[in-house]
Amino acid sequence: MSLMSINYFGYAVYNVTVEESIVNLLRFEISKMDENATTTINIDPKYNNLISFEVTVESRNPEDEYDKIVDIISETNAIIIHLGSVEESYSTGERCYMGIQTLTPANDLNDYIVTCIDDFFSEYQ
Repeated sequence: MSLMSINYFGYAVYNVTVEESIVNLLRFEISKMDENATTTINIDPKYNNLISFEVTVESRNPEDEYDKIVDIISETNAIIIHLGSVEESYSTGERCYMGIQTLTPANDLNDYIVTCIDDFFSEYQ
């Protein structure tokens, strides 16, 4: 597969007010993933439990990069991630927009929510 530029963008929702330490942790972890990545991460001015992010990397395997970004954001205990991407091939110039996906990452909070829902509905079975 040819080298391409991939721009990931989206939002992460938390069940707490987002502190600057979460933003700094995300920047640090993404820079460890790819030291040449460009990153913009902001706490939403209206909703303090929401961050917007944009990450641009170069890769031959966009699926791996996508999984890494989801893992990094999941580690910060986001409860919902809305993530999309635009891929642009350097060799062909072709651009491909990958639609927004809504993800509920595996983390302690989401696992707890799933368990509570399962417990609730198990009473009716």
